Order: sequence, then structure tokens, then C-alpha cells
Amino acid sequence: MVLIDRMPFSRKCEMEADYIGLLLMAQACFDPGEAKKVWERMSQAQKISPPQFLSTHPNNKTRIKKVEEWLPEAMQKRAESNCEEIMDSFRDGVAILKPLWVSW
Repeated sequence: MVLIDRMPFSRKCEMEADYIGLLLMAQACFDPGEAKKVWERMSQAQKISPPQFLSTHPNNKTRIKKVEEWLPEAMQKRAESNCEEIMDSFRDGVAILKPLWVSW
């Protein structure tokens, strides 16, 4: 009985981790929209899963729904992270170093 009492707490922690991870991935200039695709693929790959009330993790449908809810905030976080300028600088650096890599 103790385990069942703790499962909702575990799911809450998992959802919090998903939320924080989504914001961190956005801040690190990754596309947060890809998180939804990960859970869609997980859902397709996982044919059988226990009912959510018996699981320590949220089910994939719940995760997809929450990612959709959090996506506008994550996209805003990405926009605030100056990703385009960072990626342009990275591309410039690669362009400078590319001739050195090719000469190996």
C-alpha cells in the first residue's frame, strides 16, 4: 500500500522533470517541439503499458498533452536565449576551421 501512495508523487516529480528539461533544451537552442515527437515515437513503440494509476511515470499521452501546453513558454525561452546569433557564430567558426579538417 505504501508504494501505491507514493506513485502520484513520483508522477508529479517526473512531470516536473519533463517541464524543466523542456525549458533547458529550449535555452540550450534545441527545438523544444522535438520533445513531443519523442513521446509520440515512445507511444508507438510501447504497445502495452500499465494503467497510469499503477505506474510511477506519467503515460505517453499525458506527457504529449503537457508538452503541448508548455511549448509556447519553451519557445519563448528559446527566443530569449539568442539562439540565432549563437548558431551564426558557430557556423562562422566551422567555416573557418573546415579547411583545416579537410587537409588532414
